[in-house]
Amino acid sequence: NEGGREQFIPRRNAFYASLHARLAALPGVKAVGILRAYTSGEFLIGDRTDAVPLEFAGCGVGAADYFHALRIPLRAGRYLDTSDVGENVGTVVINEAMAELCWPGADAIGRTFRTANLTVGRSYRVVGIVGDARADSFDQAVQPMFFRPYQDFGFGFGSYAPRFALRTASDPGTLVAAIRRELKAADPNMQRPVIATARQTLFDSTRAQRTY
Repeated sequence: NEGGREQFIPRRNAFYASLHARLAALPGVKAVGILRAYTSGEFLIGDRTDAVPLEFAGCGVGAADYFHALRIPLRAGRYLDTSDVGENVGTVVINEAMAELCWPGADAIGRTFRTANLTVGRSYRVVGIVGDARADSFDQAVQPMFFRPYQDFGFGFGSYAPRFALRTASDPGTLVAAIRRELKAADPNMQRPVIATARQTLFDSTRAQRTY
Protein backbone atom coordinates (compact mmCIF):
# COMPACT_ATOMS: atom_id res chain seq x y z
CA ASN A 1 0.00 0.00 0.00
CA GLU A 2 0.99 3.64 -0.37
CA GLY A 3 1.71 4.09 3.33
CA GLY A 4 3.96 1.04 3.37
CA ARG A 5 5.80 2.32 0.32
CA GLU A 6 6.38 5.71 1.91
CA GLN A 7 7.85 4.04 5.00
CA PHE A 8 9.86 1.34 3.22
CA ILE A 9 11.80 3.39 0.66
CA PRO A 10 13.39 5.86 3.15
CA ARG A 11 14.37 2.94 5.42
CA ARG A 12 15.88 1.07 2.49
CA ASN A 13 17.83 4.09 1.31
CA ALA A 14 19.09 4.78 4.83
CA PHE A 15 20.23 1.16 5.09
CA TYR A 16 22.12 1.40 1.79
CA ALA A 17 23.80 4.61 2.96
CA SER A 18 24.76 3.04 6.30
CA LEU A 19 26.17 -0.06 4.63
CA HIS A 20 28.08 2.10 2.15
CA ALA A 21 29.68 4.01 5.04
CA ARG A 22 30.69 0.74 6.76
CA LEU A 23 32.32 -0.66 3.63
CA ALA A 24 34.01 2.62 2.68
CA ALA A 25 35.61 2.79 6.13
CA LEU A 26 37.40 -0.57 5.75
CA PRO A 27 41.22 -0.26 5.53
CA GLY A 28 42.43 -0.28 1.93
CA VAL A 29 39.07 0.56 0.36
CA LYS A 30 39.44 3.45 -2.10
CA ALA A 31 35.89 3.66 -3.47
CA VAL A 32 32.49 2.00 -3.04
CA GLY A 33 29.75 2.24 -5.64
CA ILE A 34 26.13 1.05 -5.55
CA LEU A 35 24.07 -0.44 -8.35
CA ARG A 36 20.51 -1.72 -7.99
CA ALA A 37 17.72 -3.34 -9.98
CA TYR A 38 18.45 -3.94 -13.61
CA THR A 39 15.05 -3.98 -15.25
CA SER A 40 13.55 -3.07 -18.62
CA GLY A 41 10.70 -1.21 -20.28
CA GLU A 42 9.61 0.50 -23.47
CA PHE A 43 10.26 4.16 -24.16
CA LEU A 44 9.48 6.79 -26.79
CA ILE A 45 12.50 8.68 -28.12
CA GLY A 46 11.91 12.36 -28.94
CA ASP A 47 9.04 12.67 -31.41
CA ARG A 48 9.20 9.05 -32.56
CA THR A 49 6.04 6.99 -32.14
CA ASP A 50 7.66 3.54 -32.18
CA ALA A 51 8.58 2.30 -28.70
CA VAL A 52 12.17 1.26 -28.02
CA PRO A 53 13.04 -1.41 -25.40
CA LEU A 54 15.66 -0.20 -22.92
CA GLU A 55 17.15 -1.44 -19.68
CA PHE A 56 17.59 0.85 -16.70
CA ALA A 57 19.15 0.67 -13.26
CA GLY A 58 19.55 2.62 -10.04
CA CYS A 59 23.08 3.78 -9.25
CA GLY A 60 24.81 5.49 -6.39
CA VAL A 61 25.86 9.13 -6.71
CA GLY A 62 28.40 11.28 -4.91
CA ALA A 63 30.57 9.13 -2.63
CA ALA A 64 28.60 6.05 -3.77
CA ASP A 65 29.13 6.68 -7.50
CA TYR A 66 29.16 3.28 -9.24
CA PHE A 67 30.96 4.60 -12.33
CA HIS A 68 33.86 6.08 -10.37
CA ALA A 69 34.24 2.93 -8.30
CA LEU A 70 34.54 0.75 -11.42
CA ARG A 71 36.34 3.41 -13.47
CA ILE A 72 33.68 3.34 -16.17
CA PRO A 73 34.74 6.27 -18.38
CA LEU A 74 32.65 9.34 -19.05
CA ARG A 75 32.37 9.85 -22.81
CA ALA A 76 30.36 13.08 -22.83
CA GLY A 77 28.45 15.36 -20.46
CA ARG A 78 28.67 14.60 -16.74
CA TYR A 79 28.09 11.92 -14.16
CA LEU A 80 25.03 12.06 -11.90
CA ASP A 81 25.39 13.81 -8.53
CA THR A 82 23.24 14.53 -5.49
CA SER A 83 21.37 17.29 -7.36
CA ASP A 84 19.89 14.57 -9.60
CA VAL A 85 18.18 12.75 -6.70
CA GLY A 86 14.39 13.16 -6.65
CA GLU A 87 11.46 11.58 -8.45
CA ASN A 88 10.66 14.79 -10.33
CA VAL A 89 14.19 15.49 -11.60
CA GLY A 90 14.41 13.06 -14.51
CA THR A 91 18.08 13.51 -15.48
CA VAL A 92 19.83 10.33 -16.63
CA VAL A 93 23.19 8.98 -17.68
CA ILE A 94 23.10 6.57 -20.63
CA ASN A 95 25.61 4.12 -22.04
CA GLU A 96 27.15 4.30 -25.50
CA ALA A 97 24.88 1.51 -26.76
CA MET A 98 21.78 3.55 -25.97
CA ALA A 99 23.25 6.70 -27.50
CA GLU A 100 23.99 4.85 -30.75
CA LEU A 101 20.58 3.14 -30.83
CA CYS A 102 18.46 6.19 -30.06
CA TRP A 103 20.45 9.06 -31.62
CA PRO A 104 22.84 7.51 -34.18
CA GLY A 105 25.46 9.94 -35.43
CA ALA A 106 24.09 12.77 -33.26
CA ASP A 107 24.90 14.29 -29.88
CA ALA A 108 22.70 12.62 -27.26
CA ILE A 109 23.39 15.18 -24.50
CA GLY A 110 20.25 17.19 -23.76
CA ARG A 111 17.99 14.80 -25.68
CA THR A 112 14.78 13.60 -24.06
CA PHE A 113 12.74 10.41 -24.00
CA ARG A 114 9.70 9.22 -22.09
CA THR A 115 7.91 6.11 -20.94
CA ALA A 116 5.69 4.46 -23.54
CA ASN A 117 3.16 3.69 -20.81
CA LEU A 118 0.99 6.81 -20.87
CA THR A 119 -0.45 6.05 -17.41
CA VAL A 120 3.05 6.61 -15.97
CA GLY A 121 3.96 9.48 -18.27
CA ARG A 122 7.50 10.09 -17.09
CA SER A 123 10.12 12.04 -19.09
CA TYR A 124 13.90 11.88 -18.90
CA ARG A 125 16.74 14.10 -20.11
CA VAL A 126 20.26 12.88 -20.93
CA VAL A 127 23.07 14.68 -19.07
CA GLY A 128 25.89 12.18 -19.55
CA ILE A 129 27.15 9.23 -21.59
CA VAL A 130 29.34 6.51 -20.07
CA GLY A 131 31.31 3.76 -21.73
CA ASP A 132 29.72 0.36 -22.30
CA ALA A 133 30.63 -2.15 -19.60
CA ARG A 134 30.35 -5.88 -19.07
CA ALA A 135 30.03 -6.77 -15.40
CA ASP A 136 29.74 -10.55 -15.47
CA SER A 137 31.38 -12.01 -18.58
CA PHE A 138 33.55 -10.94 -21.49
CA ASP A 139 31.09 -12.19 -24.10
CA GLN A 140 27.83 -10.86 -22.67
CA ALA A 141 25.90 -8.57 -25.00
CA VAL A 142 25.89 -4.89 -24.06
CA GLN A 143 22.31 -3.68 -23.74
CA PRO A 144 21.23 -0.07 -24.35
CA MET A 145 20.43 1.30 -20.92
CA PHE A 146 20.18 4.36 -18.71
CA PHE A 147 20.82 5.10 -15.05
CA ARG A 148 19.03 7.09 -12.35
CA PRO A 149 19.98 7.45 -8.66
CA TYR A 150 18.91 4.33 -6.74
CA GLN A 151 16.98 6.56 -4.29
CA ASP A 152 14.48 7.04 -7.12
CA PHE A 153 13.73 3.33 -7.41
CA GLY A 154 10.66 2.25 -5.47
CA PHE A 155 8.40 -0.77 -5.80
CA GLY A 156 7.98 -2.14 -9.30
CA PHE A 157 11.62 -1.59 -10.28
CA GLY A 158 12.79 -5.19 -10.11
CA SER A 159 13.56 -7.34 -7.12
CA TYR A 160 17.32 -7.71 -7.53
CA ALA A 161 19.47 -7.13 -4.49
CA PRO A 162 21.86 -4.16 -4.63
CA ARG A 163 25.41 -4.63 -5.87
CA PHE A 164 28.19 -2.88 -3.97
CA ALA A 165 31.37 -2.48 -6.03
CA LEU A 166 34.54 -1.95 -3.96
CA ARG A 167 37.83 -0.73 -5.42
CA THR A 168 40.79 -1.44 -3.15
CA ALA A 169 44.42 -0.38 -2.89
CA SER A 170 45.63 -4.02 -2.84
CA ASP A 171 44.35 -7.57 -3.34
CA PRO A 172 40.58 -7.34 -2.68
CA GLY A 173 40.47 -11.00 -1.66
CA THR A 174 42.11 -10.09 1.65
CA LEU A 175 39.06 -8.01 2.60
CA VAL A 176 36.40 -10.69 2.10
CA ALA A 177 36.26 -11.66 5.79
CA ALA A 178 36.01 -8.02 6.88
CA ILE A 179 33.28 -7.37 4.31
CA ARG A 180 31.28 -10.33 5.62
CA ARG A 181 31.59 -9.00 9.17
CA GLU A 182 30.28 -5.58 8.14
CA LEU A 183 27.36 -7.10 6.22
CA LYS A 184 26.47 -9.27 9.23
CA ALA A 185 26.71 -6.30 11.59
CA ALA A 186 24.50 -4.18 9.34
CA ASP A 187 21.86 -6.89 8.93
CA PRO A 188 22.15 -10.11 11.00
CA ASN A 189 19.36 -11.66 8.91
CA MET A 190 21.06 -11.09 5.55
CA GLN A 191 20.85 -14.27 3.47
CA ARG A 192 24.19 -15.54 2.08
CA PRO A 193 25.59 -12.42 0.38
CA VAL A 194 27.61 -13.19 -2.75
CA ILE A 195 31.14 -11.77 -2.61
CA ALA A 196 33.47 -12.13 -5.57
CA THR A 197 36.32 -10.23 -7.21
CA ALA A 198 35.69 -8.81 -10.67
CA ARG A 199 38.87 -10.44 -12.00
CA GLN A 200 37.80 -13.90 -10.80
CA THR A 201 34.23 -13.46 -12.05
CA LEU A 202 35.42 -12.55 -15.54
CA PHE A 203 38.02 -15.36 -15.52
CA ASP A 204 35.36 -17.90 -14.51
CA SER A 205 33.13 -16.68 -17.35
CA THR A 206 35.68 -18.05 -19.86
CA ARG A 207 35.80 -21.55 -18.33
CA ALA A 208 33.93 -23.20 -21.21
CA GLN A 209 36.11 -21.56 -23.87
CA ARG A 210 39.30 -22.43 -22.02
CA THR A 211 38.15 -26.05 -21.58
CA TYR A 212 37.54 -26.48 -25.30
